Amino acid sequence: MTRKGEPTEWVIPFFLGVFGLFWFFFSLLLAFLSSDDWLGVYALWICAPVTSGASLVLIGYGLAMRRRARRLSEIATMLRAYRRIKISDLARKLAVTEFEAERVIARCIELGMVEGHIDRTTGEFFTPESVAQVVKLSPCPYCGSPADQLVLSGETAKCPACGAVFDAERKVVTQ
Repeated sequence: MTRKGEPTEWVIPFFLGVFGLFWFFFSLLLAFLSSDDWLGVYALWICAPVTSGASLVLIGYGLAMRRRARRLSEIATMLRAYRRIKISDLARKLAVTEFEAERVIARCIELGMVEGHIDRTTGEFFTPESVAQVVKLSPCPYCGSPADQLVLSGETAKCPACGAVFDAERKVVTQ
């Protein structure tokens, strides 16, 4: 029904709507089987429209909440997989503004779906595992230019001066 770690707030309005639909069908059945005219009119003209309308609204609201919860779950999975990601890159992938991307990250953190923080100086989201894997870059092994970026173990860095690409162990990959 729900994935592990996915918010379940949508369940309450959805099942209240389903219960309302059962009540709607019960009131229709009561209207047609009733020998009392007043009870039939009451069930058919008052209970049935109110319960069917409210039920459909609740079911629609519950399904919309479920869609949002699934999207948050998918985004949280992506954030954990990337270890770190620029807010601008996340916004581009989600087709939203950077402000909305930050709000999505904050919501995932608030719900406990992902752990981490946003570094305001670099404009990146970091998971706790990635903070422990930050490698201190020394100058470029090819030209000696100082490095000006954060690199995690297993990632490559690009020299801003000569364009050489090297991994965390300072082995030149390409020039």
